Amino acid sequence: MPSQTKLVSEQAEPAKSQVRPPPAVDLPTKRRRRFSNSNKPRRDNRKSRFDPDYTSEDDRNNEAFNDYYRAQKIVGEDEFDSMLETFAEPLPTSFRITAQGAFRKDIASALKGDISKLFKNVASSDKSTKIKPPRTLLWYPEELAWTVSAPRQLLRRNNALAPFHRFLVRMHALGSVNRQEAVSMIPPLLLNAEPGHAVLDMCAAPGSKTAQILEHLSQRGTPLSDPGLVIANDADIKRCWMLVHQLKRFASPHLVVTHHDAQHFPKFMAFDRVLCDVPCTGDGTLRKAPDIWRRWSPEMGIGIHRLQRQILNRGIELLKPGGTLVYSTCSMNPLENEAVVAHALRTFGTDIQLVDCSDRLSGLIRRPGLTSWLVKDTSRVPRAQGVTNDSEGEKPPTQEEEHEGDGKRTEEGEGHSTESEPSGWFSSYEKVPLRRRKKIVNSLFPPSAEELSSGHFPLDRCMRLVPHDQDTGAFFVAVLFKSPLVRLTRRQRRNVEGGGENEQLSKKGPSDASENKTSEDSKRSVEEKGFQMPRKTGRGGTRLITDDPLVNVNDLCPKTLQNIVSFFGLDPYIMEHCLMTRGSDGTTFKRVVAVSRTVRTVLRHSLGTRDKEVMENKRGLRVVNAGVRVLERTDRRDTTCHFRLIQEGAHIMRAIMKHRCATLEIPDVLKLLNENVIRRESAGNLESLFSFGSGSAMLCCGEREEVIVWIGKQVVSAVMPKEVVLAMQSQLRRLLGEEPDLLASEPAHLENEPAKSEEEVKEEEKKPGNS
Repeated sequence: MPSQTKLVSEQAEPAKSQVRPPPAVDLPTKRRRRFSNSNKPRRDNRKSRFDPDYTSEDDRNNEAFNDYYRAQKIVGEDEFDSMLETFAEPLPTSFRITAQGAFRKDIASALKGDISKLFKNVASSDKSTKIKPPRTLLWYPEELAWTVSAPRQLLRRNNALAPFHRFLVRMHALGSVNRQEAVSMIPPLLLNAEPGHAVLDMCAAPGSKTAQILEHLSQRGTPLSDPGLVIANDADIKRCWMLVHQLKRFASPHLVVTHHDAQHFPKFMAFDRVLCDVPCTGDGTLRKAPDIWRRWSPEMGIGIHRLQRQILNRGIELLKPGGTLVYSTCSMNPLENEAVVAHALRTFGTDIQLVDCSDRLSGLIRRPGLTSWLVKDTSRVPRAQGVTNDSEGEKPPTQEEEHEGDGKRTEEGEGHSTESEPSGWFSSYEKVPLRRRKKIVNSLFPPSAEELSSGHFPLDRCMRLVPHDQDTGAFFVAVLFKSPLVRLTRRQRRNVEGGGENEQLSKKGPSDASENKTSEDSKRSVEEKGFQMPRKTGRGGTRLITDDPLVNVNDLCPKTLQNIVSFFGLDPYIMEHCLMTRGSDGTTFKRVVAVSRTVRTVLRHSLGTRDKEVMENKRGLRVVNAGVRVLERTDRRDTTCHFRLIQEGAHIMRAIMKHRCATLEIPDVLKLLNENVIRRESAGNLESLFSFGSGSAMLCCGEREEVIVWIGKQVVSAVMPKEVVLAMQSQLRRLLGEEPDLLASEPAHLENEPAKSEEEVKEEEKKPGNS
């Protein structure tokens, strides 16, 4: 070993003599760990390359995965190798064009023209294949979805494609383009949400599907009185704030972001549409998450099956009679897909039914759902990373646990394999040993022959997508319809009928879904235990949700609301009901959001409100965010209103503002955007703006172009993010008859900094001659 150390020191350069040498084999464990942490920290729990069990991401193979899905017959044996080869390739990049976006036609034109030319001589990273230009997804309506065979990593690193990558980033920031995996676009399309619907996304983060739902639900400029509603929920508070960040680009007053475990979401109302894109093992995303290759184990699907059942059951309970629910996963495992759907059909009986969607999304290649599958005996499987194999020493299950899921007794077997099933697999629950039945429950198995012959289990109506059919990831989708004859619970009827914002949902029928309680509901009643007041604190934690709820500005500080209404000329009735803020002190709140009347009704059920029933029972919605920001407090003293307009909510304020809103010609607005700050002596046609006095104002030109400005004593400045400035310039040039160049690089004065902020405007006014 000394000779090895000497060799390393002789090869080191003098200028790098202080750099720590690579660890030798005989280094102590503590020193080796310290060396591995001296570099950039790893972002996950991946093993170090010095560990003996380390598997390179380039080695995309897992024998347990191959054996498992061969036995399940996901695809025919003649195409199984083709599926594995596709899984080993990087995932293509796909994105959607926003239907209501200002640049919809321009983006499509650029993709077919200038952008396609960029791919002329571009090859893959190994130079074995040529990268094809963007093409439309044939099954997506109106040619709004596109895909390009280049993976995202290549788009970032290839200099020839730098303009295209810059184009995607810029359009994504504006909300005109949404980067989203192709198969992930399918559930919102099958959900078929319409304007006026109340929609619940139970597991919404990171928000791409919720954004797609918002596009279908409402259009830009929708009045605040529109009854539409979208609740985006997630169990992780950090992912909830990610949702807020991702969805603020759509500036919808009909959006509410909540923080709940999906299986315990409160049953305070019923929804027209429910999306259950449940947590799963994710083996359908192997192309974009190759670390799953070495982490995957058959035990993972068994472990998450119970949670998926609970979420789907709660989603059905929250669904309005006559409503539609879409259940989806990015997994190929039938234990996470058909088994969960079959359990729901068994639990709710004729109250729900599977919908045949074979005639929808023409051009999409899909496979029918499975009607039979096997369950792996995981006691014979080596323990996977992060998975505990506790089969040895398991206690026999109780009678309730043994028959959990379908309410039917089964004969107790000892798990002996037969000639009809492979060794190490169970084909029916009767063959599971007693000591294993606590983990391997009855609902994991396919429907019996009697159930299949009844016609209530048409699992072939489910949709399976495999990667080698259309060069995508793997996915599973099932669409469920709830009978219009099902009665709502008493609490749901009271909230819906008493709120006055929705029409009565249904008439009483012969069956009642609330009577079909699952075993999970009997063990843990949501009404009693599900929504205790949270105790966590800290930034972004639950204290913000409970101690500073969203409240009406008029209730918190009527004097401030009157000042805002008179300064901007707003409708007093609308503002009294639709302006909300988060806080308990009328003198310190910073931001004001606009919400629709339906959202305001929903917020009455949130934790921290003054609602007596909610506070006494310590249950309600844990609202993270709602609506769209329209006003923000300013510390400027040279104005009579201490709130300024925000570009994010400009389209809402334009419809209700009567004061401090000027309509100008397009060349004048372009002049302001190009120069960013205009002084009074060179204002020209903008001179009239100074008659408003100091403060925030809005410039309008065209049907949907608004520019937020700050008017000082001697200067006018645009107060907008730089990506909005660039987009606005392109849009205004298009209105003048010029062809917008969406691939153009940023102007010099916007290259490294955004448009002037309010603080920068103050500094500009302090310069000689501006005061």
